[in-house]
Amino acid sequence: MGTTTVNWANYTEKVARKNSARLEKFYEMTCGGCGSTYELRKYDANKAVAENRVCKKCQLAARQAKGYAVCAQKYGDDFVVQLVIKQQLSNPSKPEQQIAAWLDQLGVGYQRQVVIDLGVTRYIVDFLLSDGKAIEGAGGYWHARNKQQKDAMLAESMIVLFLNDDLVMNNPAEAFALITRYVNA
Repeated sequence: MGTTTVNWANYTEKVARKNSARLEKFYEMTCGGCGSTYELRKYDANKAVAENRVCKKCQLAARQAKGYAVCAQKYGDDFVVQLVIKQQLSNPSKPEQQIAAWLDQLGVGYQRQVVIDLGVTRYIVDFLLSDGKAIEGAGGYWHARNKQQKDAMLAESMIVLFLNDDLVMNNPAEAFALITRYVNA
């Protein structure tokens, strides 16, 4: 983890929450955890730098990891995996929705959110095709930061197509062509 920093030269002025007649300065912060930028008031910025605090996204990720560990310890790992699958099935990402629509359009049989046992760990694959191949929607931030080893293990154990979310959403023609070639191979 890096160091949270503030750029005192770069700020924006916004209307104060409690007094609309007054403007407050919000300074640009750089998260020491993920490197993203966000804005804080001067007092909060000083406190964040002094305590090396991370952004809300990094705080949430840390809380989720702790919550997962506590729940797994209390109810078992299988219980937590099923909760994760249930959550992913009921709230698919936009790229997952698009991939599912393309697979339906191509008439390909598939199952969503299937657990693959990799020996030392398990992997929840976004789409397991009827021929045994898989498609995984690789969200840029999460996969780059947290799943590189598991992605490599999955790729060693089965034929899998990793589709970057940016490609699916920003270049759908190319993504659809990749999926079409993959399912017909």
